[in-house]
Amino acid sequence: MDKITEIRVYAIHQVCELAHSATSVDAESGETNRRKTHPISAVSAELLNAVGARVSSKFKTERKDAITGLARIYYKHYVTQKLQYVQEGGENVDIDEILEVLSKENVDKSLEEKFSWIPQKVFESVFFSDEQDPDLRSRIFQIVDDIMLGTVKKEGAMLSPTSRAVGLAMILQTLQTKESANKWMCTLFSHRSNLQRSLAAYLAARSKAKECESGSAEAFTADADAMEKLEKMATLCAPPAAAGKSTSEVGDLETVLRKLHAAKDKHIFRILSTIATPTHSPSARIRALDELPKRTKSLGNATSSWVRSMARRCAMGSLINSESIDTCILLSQECFEAGDCDAASQFLRCVKMATSTFPALGGTKEGFKNLAEFFDLCRTTEMTSAMKKDMEKFGIVTMISDILAKAASSRTGKKEKDTDSVDTLRKQLHRTCTREGTPEQARNAVYAIAAMMNPRSKPITDLSVRARKEKNEFEPILKALVNPSRLSIPDDDANPKTKDRIISVLTAITAIAECAPYAFNASGEGNKLGCGERAIKFALDSTLLGRNTRLDASRDDGDDSEDSDIDEDSPEKSGRKKANKGKKNGVSVHCQMMCEAIELLVTHIRSTVVSSRRTAKHAELDPPSSTHIAEVFSTLAKILEDGGVPPSSVNGRYCKTSQDRAALRRSAAINLLRLCDSGLKLEDTYLTSRMWHVLSNVLLDEEASVRDSMAEELSFMLSGIGKYRHGGVGSAPSMRFIAFVTLCAESRKAGKVKTAMMQCISSLRGSIATCQAQVRAMGKAAEKNFENNLKMKLMPEYCVPYALHLLAFRHETASAAGTLAGEDDSDAEMEADELAQSEEASEKRLKKRLKFLFDPLIQSLGERADNVSASCLLFCISAFDKL
Repeated sequence: MDKITEIRVYAIHQVCELAHSATSVDAESGETNRRKTHPISAVSAELLNAVGARVSSKFKTERKDAITGLARIYYKHYVTQKLQYVQEGGENVDIDEILEVLSKENVDKSLEEKFSWIPQKVFESVFFSDEQDPDLRSRIFQIVDDIMLGTVKKEGAMLSPTSRAVGLAMILQTLQTKESANKWMCTLFSHRSNLQRSLAAYLAARSKAKECESGSAEAFTADADAMEKLEKMATLCAPPAAAGKSTSEVGDLETVLRKLHAAKDKHIFRILSTIATPTHSPSARIRALDELPKRTKSLGNATSSWVRSMARRCAMGSLINSESIDTCILLSQECFEAGDCDAASQFLRCVKMATSTFPALGGTKEGFKNLAEFFDLCRTTEMTSAMKKDMEKFGIVTMISDILAKAASSRTGKKEKDTDSVDTLRKQLHRTCTREGTPEQARNAVYAIAAMMNPRSKPITDLSVRARKEKNEFEPILKALVNPSRLSIPDDDANPKTKDRIISVLTAITAIAECAPYAFNASGEGNKLGCGERAIKFALDSTLLGRNTRLDASRDDGDDSEDSDIDEDSPEKSGRKKANKGKKNGVSVHCQMMCEAIELLVTHIRSTVVSSRRTAKHAELDPPSSTHIAEVFSTLAKILEDGGVPPSSVNGRYCKTSQDRAALRRSAAINLLRLCDSGLKLEDTYLTSRMWHVLSNVLLDEEASVRDSMAEELSFMLSGIGKYRHGGVGSAPSMRFIAFVTLCAESRKAGKVKTAMMQCISSLRGSIATCQAQVRAMGKAAEKNFENNLKMKLMPEYCVPYALHLLAFRHETASAAGTLAGEDDSDAEMEADELAQSEEASEKRLKKRLKFLFDPLIQSLGERADNVSASCLLFCISAFDKL
């Protein structure tokens, strides 16, 4: 803790060197060896923790050297010691050795206390962005790839694939207790995934530009597009630094990118293409890091250094790659067969984490085949009741189904050779949807089936072919799900298992409505309702409105076989836990059913509206009727207005508890906001001003979990991510929803909302600049239309009137007369001191909310601020202060 930075850095170096050079085993080795070496016990845990505390230092060199030294110590004294026998056993190591490493019994507490926390520090260092410390971010990539689990060189890897897989499981095991470190780890790998996609997009655009006739307008346009993608990719890389001995050569990003883009050596781009996908081999990474600096040397030291840095960030390292994930899949199955569901779940957690960011890692030929076999094994193997309980406790089937859903579309290899395993997998997924899978398993099963039907390697571009495939794949499943024996409101005296089943059924139907709109909206035979229409009527009329409209309950031909063996053949029946009397996290089954019904209604509208805009012969899809959409809007608004009580007088008795009402408010608010997605173009027609005010009240809901969920959903809308992204493109929200941020100033999600607000404003300002350039070229008529119409939809300052309107009608907002909005004459009898305190608190709250809105607007103007806009905003702030 010395005040002088150089002394602290020197101390860090000395401690790290002392620990790294120590022997891991405190053995009696003779007088001569004891003079030359020292045991690791000579370095205390407190001393290493003191080094770890310097990782958050404000001095760049100090934190970079501290985290690098700790990572080297972690590998030598923790990883190699824990994996000693696994490494010695090679690829044929006994499974008991692996289970011993992951076991929580007989743990060396001194070893864990001294070293196990280091991965947490490594990933928490991701907090420092490229803008703050690009060298540290690049060093973290290097630590994760080449230090924590060793590196892979031409001579071979320091650890075997099995050892690296077990090491990955060990690291994730330590991160479970530290949520922030786990989040930053996902952030780091998301950074790499985005960089790989950006690199692949640039290489494809550059290749397209080279195919155009030289000097043509088409070539210039394609080249500009490629350069734009290169500039976008560069935002994910460290900025170029000055390289070489000559101080005159400064790493200017524009110059570096221009030199790289104009490079004549085709091998540079061929090598880059080999690391632009997550499934590349370790040898591809070695080749890229070895050859790229040589081939780009002629472009200048700055360009060569930048390309090497970019390649290091892009290529998969030793911690996560296709080889280690394939090994994790195999080890999870072996642990399961050995009867250890805990260890199996730890390896599956590694696969789930990897496929969440890099779906292709689970879609390799061997990996996907092993996953399919494992899933079938879990569903068909006879096992003891204790084993079944462990499967449910650790969520084995749920994790596998989630991995399959993410990885199915990225399958590689020749599909015809795996027909048997894929057919078996499809049958098990069908059983999971229609029989006894949990809601999450049923949803994942539908996603997996849809992804297998339309793989990324051969996407279906013909809509008529897609419509036909959807109907062939999903109509039998829908037919079974909407059968009255499954799709019915459970009675009060029904057993818990029957009550829970309706949740899974509605979840599966919702997933089908999202993934297969053509199958869901298919008409029925003769005068019968289609399966999707029957499900919609059940969700709206029977579940939410309580009209008890009888569905077309006549059994469809062929349904009997699905129903008759539902309780006899399900492989999980005897192993499932007994439901806890229809409650889950304090929410009743009937409330969960209503929430799922809301999800179904909204998902159906969203999916159908988007799909109906894509027309093709034999694949036409009509959007939902305006009457139906209006009824859904009004129903959700009514639930919010009534405080979470459903309109149904029949089922209203099930939502008496505060947990039920809060869950229903949360579901109604989030889904109503999703219906207002600007990409759907429904808001202007169906969302009235009253509904808008009712929806805004949820941001100040009495239940904290409801407020947080709504604020987080609003941040997704502002950022244009998740449900608000169509075809890979997000759309700007309406100004009246940007005004909602004023009510998030006191939220626990305020930071996330403000970040999303800044992204939204930045995107809108970019759209304005582009639009203005276009309308100038189009003439005065276009400029007039921009001023009268488009400007009000794109200029973020136009959210201010909506925010003022929103705040003016809040009951806690002080009025100009010195009273609170909504007060009547009886309030005049309040004590003077109490009234003054109330008014003062109201004014502080109002200022805080306005500042929360105005700060991003003013900051986004920056140096390019328009004097009029800035003056107007500053005038508003000063006026509010005076008022």
